[in-house]
Amino acid sequence: MIKLESRTPRDAKLTIIVHSTGAGPDHHRLDRILALKKLSWSLNQVKQQTLANFPGGEDGLPILQFGRCFFCGSLVSTLALERLKGEPTLFPNGNCGMPLALAWWSNGFFRDVQNSPGGRLLQKYCTLISRQIADGRNFLQGHRPGLADVHSYAPLCALKECGWDMTTLESDPLLGPWFHRVANIGSTNGQVVTMGANDLLDNLPVSATDFPECDAIADKEIMAWQNQGTLYLWRSPLTARAG
Repeated sequence: MIKLESRTPRDAKLTIIVHSTGAGPDHHRLDRILALKKLSWSLNQVKQQTLANFPGGEDGLPILQFGRCFFCGSLVSTLALERLKGEPTLFPNGNCGMPLALAWWSNGFFRDVQNSPGGRLLQKYCTLISRQIADGRNFLQGHRPGLADVHSYAPLCALKECGWDMTTLESDPLLGPWFHRVANIGSTNGQVVTMGANDLLDNLPVSATDFPECDAIADKEIMAWQNQGTLYLWRSPLTARAG
């Protein structure tokens, strides 16, 4: 079984910034993870072409920043946040492997369902979720929310954002309440800030915390950033980079 260790800094007040377009399944995953963790955070909302100017931003995924550590995409961000703040845990029944593996399923589902005729793939997806909560549990791994809920909820939320009709889902006696429970976990919005690629590291301390779980799935890049000093970047393994 995968075991993730937590190392909460002595100063429990974390300075967390998310650089994102504010849309898409990976943004919604990160938003729900931060809400579940009950963490305060700031949102630097930028256009896609502007995000490409940030470290790792050319991969098109939201970037979580903690000090001089940058995590591109929700998967490596998940591991980093569980390391920084172990409670509330993203794995309420102790099973880490299955929820982490759902990242690949969730990522592929959003891409594939948009090309499925008549929304048939969406219906099958919803059926799988219904079966998991048919015994009366509030969330997929029991009575507390976790990463499995986040990965199942995010593509549905993003599809709704894209204009898909979710009336059937939201009126379903099982799926509707579950969908809204996940949507209402904690705060839904970060504090809005405005930052450019040229002032990312101003007055931000170097984090001494290491992230071995991130190192296990992504190569850490050490970068000299625009005369601002050194930063550390982990990229999502879900994105294949060209070249």
